[in-house]
Amino acid sequence: MNLFSGVVLLGVVFAALTAGIWRKQSNVLELLGFGVIFWLCAWVITAMGLFVLDAFRLFRCAAGTAFLLLLCGGVLLLWRRRKEACPWNRLCQVSWDIREYWIPLLVCAGGLVLVAVKHGFFGMGQDEGVYQTVAVNLMNGITDRQQDFAEYHQIPAEQQETFAQSIFQQLAGYDTESAGHVSHGFDTSISPVSGIYHGIPTYASLLAVWGTIFGMSRMLDIQTVFYCCTVFLVFQTCRNFQLKKSATALACAVTAASPIVIWVAKSALTEGFLGVLFALYLYFLTERETRRQWLSILPIAVFGCFHVSIYTMVPLFVLVYGGMYWFTRRRCFAVLMPAAVLDYLVSFFAMRRVQPFYTTNNYSPLFGLGINQDDLSWFVPAVCGGALVLCAGFVLLAHVLGKRHPEKQTEELRLQAFRQSVPGVIVAEVLLTAMAALIGLRCLTAESVLDAISHASLWGFLACTGVIPFLAAWGLGVIRPRFYLESTQRLVALVTFFYCVLFYAAVLRPEVQYFYYYGRYLAPFLPVAAVFLAVTLDRLRARVTLPVLAAGLLVVAPYDRFLSIQRDDTRLEWSVLEETAQELSSDDCMIVSDSYMSTMYLPLRAISGAAVYPEVDDLLAQAKALDERYDKVFYLGTEDWDDSFAENFRLTYANRVTQSNDDNVSGRAGLLPFPLAYQKMSVPVTLYTYQSEKLTYPADECANTMYRGFGGLEGNFCWSNSEEASVRCMLCQQDYTMTLQMGCMLDLNRLGFAQYPVTIEINGKSAGTVTVDESNNGQSLSLDIPAACLEDGQNIVTLRCDLWEAKKISESDPRLLGFPLESIVFTPQG
Repeated sequence: MNLFSGVVLLGVVFAALTAGIWRKQSNVLELLGFGVIFWLCAWVITAMGLFVLDAFRLFRCAAGTAFLLLLCGGVLLLWRRRKEACPWNRLCQVSWDIREYWIPLLVCAGGLVLVAVKHGFFGMGQDEGVYQTVAVNLMNGITDRQQDFAEYHQIPAEQQETFAQSIFQQLAGYDTESAGHVSHGFDTSISPVSGIYHGIPTYASLLAVWGTIFGMSRMLDIQTVFYCCTVFLVFQTCRNFQLKKSATALACAVTAASPIVIWVAKSALTEGFLGVLFALYLYFLTERETRRQWLSILPIAVFGCFHVSIYTMVPLFVLVYGGMYWFTRRRCFAVLMPAAVLDYLVSFFAMRRVQPFYTTNNYSPLFGLGINQDDLSWFVPAVCGGALVLCAGFVLLAHVLGKRHPEKQTEELRLQAFRQSVPGVIVAEVLLTAMAALIGLRCLTAESVLDAISHASLWGFLACTGVIPFLAAWGLGVIRPRFYLESTQRLVALVTFFYCVLFYAAVLRPEVQYFYYYGRYLAPFLPVAAVFLAVTLDRLRARVTLPVLAAGLLVVAPYDRFLSIQRDDTRLEWSVLEETAQELSSDDCMIVSDSYMSTMYLPLRAISGAAVYPEVDDLLAQAKALDERYDKVFYLGTEDWDDSFAENFRLTYANRVTQSNDDNVSGRAGLLPFPLAYQKMSVPVTLYTYQSEKLTYPADECANTMYRGFGGLEGNFCWSNSEEASVRCMLCQQDYTMTLQMGCMLDLNRLGFAQYPVTIEINGKSAGTVTVDESNNGQSLSLDIPAACLEDGQNIVTLRCDLWEAKKISESDPRLLGFPLESIVFTPQG
């Protein structure tokens, strides 16, 4: 274990101890689960602070996270010691009996089989690949918020435009001001090719943590942690509702077996951790103790450091806090309501500082109202200011009405009055049916009804939950809406389901372009849907609930099985990336063809430390110019080149990669929107070394090659078996001394030769003759080669000599042989 891993582990220990002190009495699995979740939250908050300061480093963030958790644990410890006079031996009581957790343990064990095979590397072009690329950068110390390419400043001006165009066109997701992104004044570009990666990098930093500890190719395994944490929190939330085991099993299984949840858990996308945050929010909000409900602001704060879509969810947070305050009059909700608004306001400016292009562009739905990107700097604070005024007015109104009707000042009486009123029932019914009716009307009036249904987000939610459980719970809720008015917990389940599922599917994202990639936007809300289904179906007996669950699992089973063994969004295998990087050093450079710019350009640059250039029109001239500045020049492409026709380049590494992507056409089966096949293709990856000059050519490079005239290798030499035997040599146009080293002696007497002349031709023209005689037989033969005989680059050196019958030496050898070549060596003169 290295120091970084130790600091991370120490942070998790601090988080687990903090969770134990906070919960007072815990099961060991609760300590582990909440310890990991609290550590993840603390990491995201710490990382965001460092990114805002443009001071992020992996070790610095790990140490900061551990310190933050130690500080929180210490404050909580002192608070409990002073406020509750809690003795040391009762600060954290731990139970080791894990039998009550058999449901999440069983579900997670089965789920691990479904999510074990992760997607490969995608590269630039969409969110998943950008996060992977940024994670590789962070692992290798490339952490500046705005990044530049030193290579751009080291090439001639006439090549800079080509370089810039390759960056703009091939590295989609690398946002540059030169490519049309607005800088907003405070984010001045360093150079024409400097830019900022798409997305908020806190998620990429989590991938980098896992990759640093377990290896770069395993970075996606952190999604399995998110997956298990989500199931754990769904189980804990069901315990808050005191649901039966059958309903709890339904919630956990529906979450774990959802095809889109499985797909996200195999990917490198943010929605897996967003699912953890929504499940954590619902868990804290449905806790029965006020001191635990305060912590419902934690996932909101983390959300504000993690993803720009928080602005779409702030109305939900304010609405739920306001409703909870109305019924409970608990001070925490009066504070948390404006706190959620303030958290969003701070997060907006933090995200705009870290990634201004991505942040402001995500507010594009507002641009139709006449608001542009520059207006957001005053529009968002103005809206938040108005929201704070409304929050204060709402709290004041509740206080005034409470004074007028003191007889209704208990939670039970207020809920009872609302439950027994006609408006209360109507509100619950509208929450369940209005958005569904709007979606149904929209689909029925579409040009193609079936196509509209199959792409509707609501149908995606049904399919992701197995259809049957969703329909059963929704139908039961419509029949008895008063059920949700019996407790604030059920009201929370209803309102979050309405906003995160029904309203989201009707207004915020009415359509899923195709599964699986665009279906990922539904994944964070699957835990909310699963809890709602379980709460609603809990009133049924297990003999009804379990068959409903079984039916739902059967619906998704074919897709789960397919997902468990297939990789989507894979354009490169990690092993190929790592093997290619091993060929490079920081003193080398690489030229990358357009075919692999989006996948390998940035990660190879980060891993190896080598300079990496896009390919220009004249590859040979580009390689020759770079060869003057670097130890080696490599070329990376997809052509099936080999030494027979790769002029000036020598094959160094070759492999093939299997690319796999959902094309949304060939794999669809039935009305459900999930594909059962991916489009696959195999493409070559070839790495070449540029050879401006090579001085030594041993026999093993001449024997059995494309060049005529040489036989197989015999020990350390090979015989020429043609009167003209040729070797291709990479040389500069200068004077050399060429040395032919003989691999053995010739028996000149038995062969009938007094001397054995060998004429040297270069590029078809005679350069001179060397002669084997008694004085040099079996040794080396030298010949001066003038520059006039040579060309820069490839030169064909031909050995012309008479053949002799090998049976003169060995009667059983039928061959015709010539010169025994061990090596050709060129020594520059002067």
